Amino acid sequence: MQWFVLFQISVALCFIVVSAVLRYGFDSSAGIKNCRVATDSCLVLYTMVKGLFYVFLADRLHVVWTCGEQRSKSKLYILHYFLIAGVIVSWNVVLFYNATTHIADGVCVVGAIRELFITVIMFDFALNLYFTIFFLCCLSREFYPCITRSVSRAD
Repeated sequence: MQWFVLFQISVALCFIVVSAVLRYGFDSSAGIKNCRVATDSCLVLYTMVKGLFYVFLADRLHVVWTCGEQRSKSKLYILHYFLIAGVIVSWNVVLFYNATTHIADGVCVVGAIRELFITVIMFDFALNLYFTIFFLCCLSREFYPCITRSVSRAD
């Protein structure tokens, strides 16, 4: 799991470096094509960072929820994986389809309509809330059988 965390951090750092290069070292206002490349690269890296974050949360839930069961055999882990994949794919479709790129006063303007951002933020909030509630339920003794077994063995 340490390699996964390192990979997630490296993708986040890559996002920061690419954003800085696109902002300060790349003339994105030279044409609409360059501006669109800047928009697409930021969207790809953003969704990669979010996707890796959610996969990390799903993995932590798997560790807490299951008692040594393999990930490939855990129905809950597979459900979370497909839930995350569905959200990320829908984000990509919506963001790439509705992303606006234009040049105003010689500056590349990257954006989208307000409703799009509200939808993405609501998806993000709902997924974070789901994982948080599920994780907290897993930590309670009532929902987590491994804690109950280990406590009863210690007595």
